[in-house]
Amino acid sequence: VKHVGKDGKPTDVYNTILFGYSGLGKDRGYQVPPVASGTTTMRLPKGTYLLDAWVTKDFTDPTGGLDWLVQPKLTVNKNTSVTIDARKTKAADIRVPDAQAKPATAMIGYMYDPAGLGIGVGMDTFANLRMAHLGGEVSGLQQTWNGQWTKGAKAEYDVATTAKVKKIQGNKVRHFKASELATVKNQMGASAPDKTGGLTALGLFPEDFVFGSPIEQKLPGTRTVYLSTSDKIKWSLDFEQYGGHDADGWPIPEAYYTLGEPQTFKAGQSYSKKFNTAVFGPHLNADYGLFRDGNNIYGYLPLFADGAKHAGSSLFTSVKTSLYRNGTKVGTNDDPLFGDGVFKVPSGDAEYKLTTSVKRSAKVAAASTRIDASWTFRSKKPASGQV
Repeated sequence: VKHVGKDGKPTDVYNTILFGYSGLGKDRGYQVPPVASGTTTMRLPKGTYLLDAWVTKDFTDPTGGLDWLVQPKLTVNKNTSVTIDARKTKAADIRVPDAQAKPATAMIGYMYDPAGLGIGVGMDTFANLRMAHLGGEVSGLQQTWNGQWTKGAKAEYDVATTAKVKKIQGNKVRHFKASELATVKNQMGASAPDKTGGLTALGLFPEDFVFGSPIEQKLPGTRTVYLSTSDKIKWSLDFEQYGGHDADGWPIPEAYYTLGEPQTFKAGQSYSKKFNTAVFGPHLNADYGLFRDGNNIYGYLPLFADGAKHAGSSLFTSVKTSLYRNGTKVGTNDDPLFGDGVFKVPSGDAEYKLTTSVKRSAKVAAASTRIDASWTFRSKKPASGQV
Protein backbone atom coordinates (compact mmCIF):
# COMPACT_ATOMS: atom_id res chain seq x y z
CA VAL A 1 0.00 0.00 0.00
CA LYS A 2 1.68 3.18 -1.23
CA HIS A 3 0.72 6.66 0.02
CA VAL A 4 1.48 9.86 -1.88
CA GLY A 5 0.83 13.29 -0.41
CA LYS A 6 -0.60 16.39 -2.04
CA ASP A 7 2.94 17.50 -2.89
CA GLY A 8 3.62 14.32 -4.86
CA LYS A 9 6.03 12.98 -2.27
CA PRO A 10 5.63 9.85 -0.10
CA THR A 11 3.77 10.60 3.13
CA ASP A 12 3.33 8.88 6.47
CA VAL A 13 0.47 11.12 7.59
CA TYR A 14 -2.47 8.86 6.80
CA ASN A 15 -5.16 6.72 8.34
CA THR A 16 -5.92 3.78 6.07
CA ILE A 17 -8.08 0.83 7.04
CA LEU A 18 -9.12 -2.30 5.17
CA PHE A 19 -12.53 -3.73 6.12
CA GLY A 20 -13.08 -7.34 5.04
CA TYR A 21 -16.58 -8.31 3.96
CA SER A 22 -16.21 -11.62 2.11
CA GLY A 23 -13.82 -14.56 1.94
CA LEU A 24 -11.35 -15.38 4.70
CA GLY A 25 -11.08 -11.71 5.63
CA LYS A 26 -14.79 -11.31 6.33
CA ASP A 27 -15.61 -9.29 9.46
CA ARG A 28 -11.96 -8.39 9.99
CA GLY A 29 -10.39 -4.95 9.93
CA TYR A 30 -6.75 -4.10 9.29
CA GLN A 31 -5.11 -0.72 9.77
CA VAL A 32 -2.18 0.09 7.50
CA PRO A 33 0.70 1.08 9.82
CA PRO A 34 2.16 4.52 8.99
CA VAL A 35 5.78 4.33 7.88
CA ALA A 36 8.19 7.08 6.82
CA SER A 37 8.50 5.72 3.28
CA GLY A 38 4.72 5.85 2.81
CA THR A 39 4.75 2.28 1.52
CA THR A 40 3.66 -0.65 3.68
CA THR A 41 3.60 -4.35 2.83
CA MET A 42 0.93 -6.38 4.61
CA ARG A 43 -0.20 -9.99 4.65
CA LEU A 44 -3.99 -10.34 4.56
CA PRO A 45 -6.36 -13.31 4.43
CA LYS A 46 -7.76 -13.84 0.94
CA GLY A 47 -11.04 -12.03 0.49
CA THR A 48 -12.75 -8.83 -0.57
CA TYR A 49 -12.10 -5.61 1.30
CA LEU A 50 -13.27 -2.03 1.44
CA LEU A 51 -10.29 0.32 1.61
CA ASP A 52 -10.86 3.70 3.28
CA ALA A 53 -7.92 6.13 3.36
CA TRP A 54 -7.45 9.59 4.83
CA VAL A 55 -4.38 11.64 3.93
CA THR A 56 -3.60 15.05 5.42
CA LYS A 57 -0.72 17.30 6.44
CA ASP A 58 -1.43 17.02 10.16
CA PHE A 59 -4.27 15.16 11.90
CA THR A 60 -4.07 17.61 14.82
CA ASP A 61 -4.50 20.66 12.57
CA PRO A 62 -7.38 20.81 10.04
CA THR A 63 -5.61 23.51 8.00
CA GLY A 64 -5.22 22.22 4.48
CA GLY A 65 -8.16 19.87 4.77
CA LEU A 66 -8.47 16.13 4.22
CA ASP A 67 -7.93 13.98 1.14
CA TRP A 68 -10.22 10.97 1.34
CA LEU A 69 -9.86 8.03 -1.03
CA VAL A 70 -12.14 4.99 -1.08
CA GLN A 71 -11.94 1.67 -2.89
CA PRO A 72 -15.21 -0.11 -2.10
CA LYS A 73 -14.14 -3.39 -3.70
CA LEU A 74 -10.55 -4.56 -3.33
CA THR A 75 -10.08 -8.24 -4.14
CA VAL A 76 -7.09 -9.81 -2.41
CA ASN A 77 -6.38 -13.25 -3.89
CA LYS A 78 -2.76 -12.68 -4.94
CA ASN A 79 0.01 -10.13 -4.48
CA THR A 80 -1.71 -6.78 -4.92
CA SER A 81 -0.53 -3.17 -5.03
CA VAL A 82 -2.65 -0.10 -4.24
CA THR A 83 -1.52 3.51 -4.63
CA ILE A 84 -3.31 6.12 -2.54
CA ASP A 85 -2.48 9.42 -4.21
CA ALA A 86 -3.86 12.54 -2.51
CA ARG A 87 -3.41 14.49 -5.77
CA LYS A 88 -6.30 12.53 -7.31
CA THR A 89 -8.97 13.95 -4.98
CA LYS A 90 -11.43 16.70 -5.87
CA ALA A 91 -13.74 18.92 -3.85
CA ALA A 92 -17.51 19.06 -4.19
CA ASP A 93 -19.09 22.30 -5.38
CA ILE A 94 -22.16 22.67 -3.15
CA ARG A 95 -23.66 26.15 -2.92
CA VAL A 96 -26.61 28.00 -1.39
CA PRO A 97 -28.32 30.97 -3.10
CA ASP A 98 -26.82 33.62 -0.80
CA ALA A 99 -23.21 34.30 -1.77
CA GLN A 100 -22.72 36.24 1.47
CA ALA A 101 -23.60 33.25 3.67
CA LYS A 102 -20.62 31.86 5.55
CA PRO A 103 -19.77 28.12 5.58
CA ALA A 104 -20.17 26.48 8.98
CA THR A 105 -20.02 22.73 8.37
CA ALA A 106 -19.60 20.41 5.39
CA MET A 107 -20.17 16.67 5.58
CA ILE A 108 -19.89 13.83 3.10
CA GLY A 109 -20.83 10.23 3.75
CA TYR A 110 -21.12 7.01 1.83
CA MET A 111 -22.83 3.67 2.38
CA TYR A 112 -21.66 0.54 0.58
CA ASP A 113 -24.29 -2.16 0.92
CA PRO A 114 -22.19 -5.26 0.06
CA ALA A 115 -19.86 -4.41 2.95
CA GLY A 116 -22.68 -3.25 5.24
CA LEU A 117 -20.52 -0.25 6.00
CA GLY A 118 -21.01 3.49 5.95
CA ILE A 119 -18.57 6.27 6.86
CA GLY A 120 -19.08 10.02 7.17
CA VAL A 121 -16.62 12.87 7.61
CA GLY A 122 -17.21 16.51 8.51
CA MET A 123 -15.05 19.58 7.93
CA ASP A 124 -15.62 23.33 7.91
CA THR A 125 -15.95 23.65 4.11
CA PHE A 126 -16.32 21.36 1.11
CA ALA A 127 -13.05 22.78 -0.22
CA ASN A 128 -11.35 21.11 2.75
CA LEU A 129 -13.04 17.74 2.23
CA ARG A 130 -11.79 16.21 -1.00
CA MET A 131 -12.59 12.72 -2.30
CA ALA A 132 -11.57 10.22 -4.96
CA HIS A 133 -12.59 6.71 -6.00
CA LEU A 134 -10.14 3.85 -6.37
CA GLY A 135 -10.81 0.75 -8.43
CA GLY A 136 -13.65 -0.03 -10.82
CA GLU A 137 -17.36 0.72 -10.75
CA VAL A 138 -19.50 -0.97 -8.11
CA SER A 139 -23.17 -1.49 -7.31
CA GLY A 140 -24.86 -0.72 -4.00
CA LEU A 141 -23.00 2.53 -3.32
CA GLN A 142 -24.82 5.59 -1.94
CA GLN A 143 -23.20 8.98 -1.35
CA THR A 144 -24.58 11.95 0.57
CA TRP A 145 -23.50 15.59 0.89
CA ASN A 146 -24.82 18.07 3.44
CA GLY A 147 -23.73 21.56 4.33
CA GLN A 148 -24.57 24.36 6.72
CA TRP A 149 -24.06 28.08 6.14
CA THR A 150 -24.81 30.97 8.50
CA LYS A 151 -26.56 34.15 7.38
CA GLY A 152 -25.90 36.82 9.97
CA ALA A 153 -26.50 36.01 13.64
CA LYS A 154 -30.05 34.68 13.34
CA ALA A 155 -30.35 32.63 10.15
CA GLU A 156 -28.78 29.64 8.45
CA TYR A 157 -28.99 27.33 5.46
CA ASP A 158 -29.10 23.55 5.88
CA VAL A 159 -29.00 21.69 2.58
CA ALA A 160 -28.38 18.10 1.57
CA THR A 161 -28.44 15.86 -1.46
CA THR A 162 -27.92 12.14 -1.99
CA ALA A 163 -27.40 9.82 -4.95
CA LYS A 164 -26.77 6.22 -5.90
CA VAL A 165 -23.36 6.18 -7.57
CA LYS A 166 -21.11 3.68 -9.33
CA LYS A 167 -18.00 5.49 -8.13
CA ILE A 168 -17.30 7.87 -5.27
CA GLN A 169 -17.86 11.39 -6.61
CA GLY A 170 -15.24 13.93 -5.63
CA ASN A 171 -16.35 16.80 -7.83
CA LYS A 172 -20.08 16.68 -7.09
CA VAL A 173 -21.85 19.86 -8.25
CA ARG A 174 -25.11 21.06 -6.67
CA HIS A 175 -26.16 24.71 -6.59
CA PHE A 176 -29.35 25.12 -4.58
CA LYS A 177 -31.79 27.80 -5.74
CA ALA A 178 -33.91 29.92 -3.38
CA SER A 179 -37.05 28.49 -5.00
CA GLU A 180 -35.96 24.97 -3.95
CA LEU A 181 -35.78 25.82 -0.25
CA ALA A 182 -38.34 25.94 2.56
CA THR A 183 -38.23 28.72 5.13
CA VAL A 184 -38.74 27.79 8.79
CA LYS A 185 -39.00 30.69 11.26
CA ASN A 186 -38.29 29.52 14.79
CA GLN A 187 -39.12 31.32 18.01
CA MET A 188 -36.86 30.16 20.83
CA GLY A 189 -37.87 31.05 24.35
CA ALA A 190 -36.20 31.23 27.75
CA SER A 191 -37.93 31.99 31.04
CA ALA A 192 -34.64 32.56 32.89
CA PRO A 193 -32.30 35.49 32.17
CA ASP A 194 -28.92 35.49 30.40
CA LYS A 195 -29.47 32.29 28.46
CA THR A 196 -28.19 31.20 25.07
CA GLY A 197 -29.35 28.37 22.86
CA GLY A 198 -29.07 26.69 19.51
CA LEU A 199 -31.02 24.74 16.90
CA THR A 200 -29.81 21.59 15.17
CA ALA A 201 -31.32 20.56 11.84
CA LEU A 202 -31.57 16.81 11.24
CA GLY A 203 -32.44 15.53 7.77
CA LEU A 204 -33.77 12.09 6.89
CA PHE A 205 -33.56 10.62 3.40
CA PRO A 206 -35.17 7.26 2.54
CA GLU A 207 -31.61 5.84 2.41
CA ASP A 208 -29.56 8.06 4.74
CA PHE A 209 -29.60 10.85 7.32
CA VAL A 210 -27.72 14.12 7.85
CA PHE A 211 -27.31 16.66 10.63
CA GLY A 212 -25.93 20.11 11.22
CA SER A 213 -24.46 21.82 14.27
CA PRO A 214 -26.17 24.23 16.68
CA ILE A 215 -25.11 27.86 16.32
CA GLU A 216 -25.20 29.55 19.72
CA GLN A 217 -27.25 32.76 20.05
CA LYS A 218 -28.96 34.79 22.77
CA LEU A 219 -32.34 33.74 24.18
CA PRO A 220 -35.13 34.55 23.83
CA GLY A 221 -34.65 34.99 20.12
CA THR A 222 -35.57 33.90 16.62
CA ARG A 223 -33.74 31.81 14.07
CA THR A 224 -34.72 31.38 10.44
CA VAL A 225 -33.62 28.11 8.87
CA TYR A 226 -33.64 27.57 5.11
CA LEU A 227 -33.97 23.85 4.35
CA SER A 228 -33.46 21.89 1.14
CA THR A 229 -36.46 19.90 -0.07
CA SER A 230 -35.18 17.59 -2.82
CA ASP A 231 -34.47 13.84 -2.81
CA LYS A 232 -37.52 13.14 -0.58
CA ILE A 233 -35.78 14.58 2.46
CA LYS A 234 -37.65 15.18 5.72
CA TRP A 235 -36.38 17.40 8.52
CA SER A 236 -36.61 17.68 12.27
CA LEU A 237 -35.24 20.41 14.52
CA ASP A 238 -33.73 20.02 17.98
CA PHE A 239 -33.47 22.96 20.37
CA GLU A 240 -31.03 23.31 23.27
CA GLN A 241 -30.85 25.93 26.00
CA TYR A 242 -27.38 26.50 27.41
CA GLY A 243 -26.31 27.42 30.91
CA GLY A 244 -22.77 28.70 30.55
CA HIS A 245 -19.70 27.00 29.08
CA ASP A 246 -17.31 24.29 30.20
CA ALA A 247 -13.54 24.60 30.61
CA ASP A 248 -13.02 24.03 26.89
CA GLY A 249 -15.51 26.70 25.92
CA TRP A 250 -18.30 24.35 24.85
CA PRO A 251 -21.86 25.35 25.81
CA ILE A 252 -23.47 23.31 28.58
CA PRO A 253 -27.00 22.10 27.67
CA GLU A 254 -29.57 22.44 30.45
CA ALA A 255 -32.84 22.12 28.52
CA TYR A 256 -33.79 20.34 25.32
CA TYR A 257 -36.85 20.20 23.03
CA THR A 258 -37.41 18.43 19.73
CA LEU A 259 -39.74 18.96 16.81
CA GLY A 260 -40.15 15.19 16.87
CA GLU A 261 -40.68 12.95 13.85
CA PRO A 262 -39.09 14.36 10.68
CA GLN A 263 -41.51 16.41 8.60
CA THR A 264 -41.80 17.20 4.91
CA PHE A 265 -41.18 20.88 4.20
CA LYS A 266 -42.19 22.09 0.74
CA ALA A 267 -40.09 24.26 -1.53
CA GLY A 268 -41.13 27.91 -1.56
CA GLN A 269 -43.27 27.55 1.58
CA SER A 270 -42.81 29.29 4.95
CA TYR A 271 -43.38 27.66 8.33
CA SER A 272 -43.36 28.85 11.95
CA LYS A 273 -42.22 26.85 14.99
CA LYS A 274 -41.89 27.63 18.70
CA PHE A 275 -39.57 26.00 21.21
CA ASN A 276 -39.18 26.33 24.97
CA THR A 277 -42.18 28.63 25.45
CA ALA A 278 -45.02 28.26 27.98
CA VAL A 279 -47.26 26.61 28.98
CA PHE A 280 -45.12 23.65 30.15
CA GLY A 281 -46.72 20.41 31.28
CA PRO A 282 -47.17 16.66 30.71
CA HIS A 283 -47.90 15.54 27.16
CA LEU A 284 -49.57 12.22 26.35
CA ASN A 285 -50.26 10.69 22.94
CA ALA A 286 -49.93 7.32 21.20
CA ASP A 287 -46.19 7.30 21.93
CA TYR A 288 -46.19 8.72 25.47
CA GLY A 289 -47.94 7.47 28.59
CA LEU A 290 -47.84 4.71 31.20
CA PHE A 291 -46.95 1.23 30.02
CA ARG A 292 -47.00 -2.35 31.25
CA ASP A 293 -44.64 -4.94 29.82
CA GLY A 294 -45.31 -8.30 31.44
CA ASN A 295 -45.14 -7.60 35.17
CA ASN A 296 -43.24 -4.33 34.76
CA ILE A 297 -44.95 -0.93 34.94
CA TYR A 298 -43.24 2.32 34.00
CA GLY A 299 -43.90 5.80 32.71
CA TYR A 300 -42.56 7.21 29.47
CA LEU A 301 -43.69 10.76 28.75
CA PRO A 302 -42.38 14.34 28.76
CA LEU A 303 -43.51 15.98 32.00
CA PHE A 304 -42.23 19.40 30.89
CA ALA A 305 -43.37 19.46 27.25
CA ASP A 306 -43.40 23.03 25.98
CA GLY A 307 -46.38 25.09 24.87
CA ALA A 308 -46.21 23.67 21.34
CA LYS A 309 -46.31 20.13 22.80
CA HIS A 310 -42.71 19.45 21.85
CA ALA A 311 -41.20 16.65 23.89
CA GLY A 312 -38.20 17.66 25.93
CA SER A 313 -36.69 18.00 29.35
CA SER A 314 -34.26 20.00 31.46
CA LEU A 315 -31.96 19.65 34.42
CA PHE A 316 -33.93 18.74 37.56
CA THR A 317 -33.18 19.41 41.21
CA SER A 318 -35.34 16.60 42.60
CA VAL A 319 -37.45 13.72 41.31
CA LYS A 320 -39.75 11.38 43.22
CA THR A 321 -41.90 8.81 41.44
CA SER A 322 -43.99 6.24 43.33
CA LEU A 323 -46.35 3.41 42.43
CA TYR A 324 -49.19 2.13 44.64
CA ARG A 325 -51.07 -1.16 44.22
CA ASN A 326 -54.47 -1.35 45.92
CA GLY A 327 -53.34 1.49 48.17
CA THR A 328 -50.02 -0.12 49.19
CA LYS A 329 -46.77 1.40 47.99
CA VAL A 330 -44.90 -0.81 45.54
CA GLY A 331 -41.82 1.40 45.47
CA THR A 332 -40.26 4.79 44.78
CA ASN A 333 -37.57 5.84 42.32
CA ASP A 334 -35.98 8.96 40.84
CA ASP A 335 -37.09 8.45 37.23
CA PRO A 336 -38.79 11.59 35.79
CA LEU A 337 -40.79 9.23 33.55
CA PHE A 338 -37.98 8.75 31.04
CA GLY A 339 -38.85 5.04 31.02
CA ASP A 340 -35.83 4.09 33.12
CA GLY A 341 -37.58 3.43 36.43
CA VAL A 342 -39.44 0.12 36.25
CA PHE A 343 -41.77 -1.16 38.99
CA LYS A 344 -42.15 -4.95 39.22
CA VAL A 345 -45.69 -5.99 40.21
CA PRO A 346 -47.74 -9.21 40.63
CA SER A 347 -49.59 -10.51 37.57
CA GLY A 348 -53.12 -10.29 39.00
CA ASP A 349 -55.61 -7.50 38.35
CA ALA A 350 -55.38 -4.54 40.73
CA GLU A 351 -55.94 -0.81 41.02
CA TYR A 352 -52.77 1.24 40.61
CA LYS A 353 -51.81 4.82 41.26
CA LEU A 354 -48.59 6.32 39.91
CA THR A 355 -47.49 9.67 41.31
CA THR A 356 -44.55 11.86 40.40
CA SER A 357 -43.16 15.16 41.60
CA VAL A 358 -40.35 16.83 39.67
CA LYS A 359 -38.64 20.13 40.46
CA ARG A 360 -36.24 22.29 38.49
CA SER A 361 -34.35 25.43 39.39
CA ALA A 362 -35.72 28.85 38.49
CA LYS A 363 -32.19 29.53 37.21
CA VAL A 364 -32.93 27.01 34.45
CA ALA A 365 -36.58 27.89 33.89
CA ALA A 366 -38.66 30.33 35.90
CA ALA A 367 -41.83 28.98 34.27
CA SER A 368 -43.12 25.69 35.70
CA THR A 369 -40.45 24.99 38.29
CA ARG A 370 -42.44 22.03 39.61
CA ILE A 371 -44.74 19.43 38.08
CA ASP A 372 -46.90 17.13 40.22
CA ALA A 373 -48.87 14.47 38.38
CA SER A 374 -50.74 11.27 39.19
CA TRP A 375 -52.62 8.60 37.28
CA THR A 376 -55.05 5.97 38.59
CA PHE A 377 -55.75 2.85 36.53
CA ARG A 378 -56.50 -0.87 36.70
CA SER A 379 -54.00 -3.33 35.28
CA LYS A 380 -53.11 -6.99 35.03
CA LYS A 381 -50.44 -8.90 33.17
CA PRO A 382 -51.19 -8.66 29.44
CA ALA A 383 -51.57 -11.84 27.43
CA SER A 384 -48.60 -10.78 25.33
CA GLY A 385 -46.49 -7.76 24.53
CA GLN A 386 -46.79 -4.29 25.97
CA VAL A 387 -49.86 -2.23 26.83
